[in-house]
Amino acid sequence: MQKNKNIIFFFFFLSMNSNAEDIKEYNFLDRKSIFCQNEHDKDSLIFIFNNDKVFKLEYFRNNKDLIHDEFFSFKNLDELGNSFLYKEGKLYWSKNPWNNYYQFAYDVKKKILKQRHILKKNKLNSIFADLAGKSRYYLKVNKFKCDLINNWEELKVKLKKNYL
Repeated sequence: MQKNKNIIFFFFFLSMNSNAEDIKEYNFLDRKSIFCQNEHDKDSLIFIFNNDKVFKLEYFRNNKDLIHDEFFSFKNLDELGNSFLYKEGKLYWSKNPWNNYYQFAYDVKKKILKQRHILKKNKLNSIFADLAGKSRYYLKVNKFKCDLINNWEELKVKLKKNYL
């Protein structure tokens, strides 16, 4: 019986250590921002990591910083933001409830963000898709190169430079 307890404790200890290594991989992002610029155009996204959640900075106007979640008008403050999943060196967040795919995937080491959209084909392509027995929807993936922003003032400077 004692051997079984020792074996269970050993496996529990190993799993806790591997979980601690995973947390160490992304823990440096807590209370930091990432500024992501699209590789092909001027489009950019800004995310702020805080308390194991990701918040999207929607807009910056008249020198007023507004961290804003798409559900800010219906949810309580503690429900805002997206929880994320860390798996194989990537952070995933903004899960789609219909197909269980994540909209955002951030590679922590390469500092690349991928944003996935499922879009409807135009009328003509929808007709051809129906004739061929294929889907009326297609997947569009946007790639962004991201920079880690250490403090709020640095983020303000970057925003003013890109948006004003």
